[in-house]
Amino acid sequence: MNQAFVASSQDEPKFNAVEMLEQFSNAWANGYLKVISNTIEWKIYLNSGKLIYATHSVDPFDRLERHLRRLSQEIPILTNTVRQQVRLNFENQLHNDSFLPPDYRAIEWLVEQLYIKAPTAANLLKKLSQEVFESYLLLKKGKSEFISNQLDLPQLFNCDLKVFIEDCQKQLQDW
Repeated sequence: MNQAFVASSQDEPKFNAVEMLEQFSNAWANGYLKVISNTIEWKIYLNSGKLIYATHSVDPFDRLERHLRRLSQEIPILTNTVRQQVRLNFENQLHNDSFLPPDYRAIEWLVEQLYIKAPTAANLLKKLSQEVFESYLLLKKGKSEFISNQLDLPQLFNCDLKVFIEDCQKQLQDW
């Protein structure tokens, strides 16, 4: 007799997404919170308890491409060729051992290569993080761990986590 294993929702413990982050923010944590739920992995990067970036495993370069395409209307130098180069340079690094995710490093590269300025990069990182948070804040179950890091992380963007969460929650409620 063949038996199939069916994962139950009990395999992933319940947690409160906001409380989880507030705990690390209040502790001035450095590192990232990794949460896995239904095969999707969220990573929320903190430095001294402030948000510096958030991403998840569902098509991070499609998400970045979409935002860069919008930005190209204001910044004509962000041509299709440049956007393709970003993907070529960084997308294949999705599973490497670097602490920062390749989509973040791609934005750093755009700044280093003078395609965008630091304030534009900060706004881009904020918008990408907001999009990721919209799904993260809806999580009710998942496995989580905090990966601490004492390295001096490059910070194109940082934000008070509590204010950021409140803004994202308000946006979700407005929908």
